[in-house]
Amino acid sequence: KDYLMHDPGEDITLPRKPKTLPRAILTEAEVRHLIHAPDTRTNKGYRDRIILEILYDTAVRRDEMTNITLSDLDLNAGFARIHGKGGKDRVVPMSDRVCDLVKNYILSVRPHFVQGKDPGYLILNRWGGKMQGNSIWLVVKRYKGKANIKKNVTTHALRHTCATHMLKNGAPVRHIQEMLGH
Repeated sequence: KDYLMHDPGEDITLPRKPKTLPRAILTEAEVRHLIHAPDTRTNKGYRDRIILEILYDTAVRRDEMTNITLSDLDLNAGFARIHGKGGKDRVVPMSDRVCDLVKNYILSVRPHFVQGKDPGYLILNRWGGKMQGNSIWLVVKRYKGKANIKKNVTTHALRHTCATHMLKNGAPVRHIQEMLGH
């Protein structure tokens, strides 16, 4: 009836819907099955294995994975520079085993994906361009099926799986937070 000059409820903040964590935390055996699902005798299979290895080893987001360039890697020191959300860069460690796999990929497999001018990204699609986030997600989905894993495995579930396994094996929470970019 126009008795009030302003809405008294405009200063009230509504409660936020809580974010839930992924339920699909993989066991170490499931991670091994997933990572070994690609046929590494083919170039595509080796590239896909590298994608799975890096996602689990470094806990990077799928879009961060697509933006890794060759110059972001220091495989001798065992780390990758990640360009994260909000323009925040961070350095994440990589295991010696994954560094060796990536070195082999860069020398022997990646050149087969380059067509024309090299764009400089670590992971290339079949046309020689930067692989997109949805393509990374499809790689995870494809090998989840091949590994016969019934859980809803996504790139983000691999991120949480890595963090959970690190926590269970005694890594400090602050170190895990920094690695995740939190």
